[in-house]
Amino acid sequence: MKEIIVKQITGEEVVATDAIIVKGIIKEVLISKDENIQIDFQGVKGVDSSFMSSVFTDLIYQYGRRYLIDKINVINLQNYDSYGRVVYGTSNYWCYELNIKVVSFRIWFKIVYVA
Repeated sequence: MKEIIVKQITGEEVVATDAIIVKGIIKEVLISKDENIQIDFQGVKGVDSSFMSSVFTDLIYQYGRRYLIDKINVINLQNYDSYGRVVYGTSNYWCYELNIKVVSFRIWFKIVYVA
């Protein structure tokens, strides 16, 4: 298992360009070694959904959600929801957390404006 310690890459607070570096490291491990990855966010602040999107969106399109979920373990993240919403998908996040299989789920909204 490859361990990525984010604080060693970014320092204590992440900025947008740090996501490119982290994504590059993940991609390199997935391509060259095809091994599991543990990403440690111990002592890192400012990790939000936009940072996670920058890291994982291209990887999701390239490898698929299920593959990344199986290969990557994230630890010591203060805002785990940011990771979950991006990697699991906003609507599927709680289903994965609760280990629920959803075959089809749709919500239809009808908004009526009355003046």
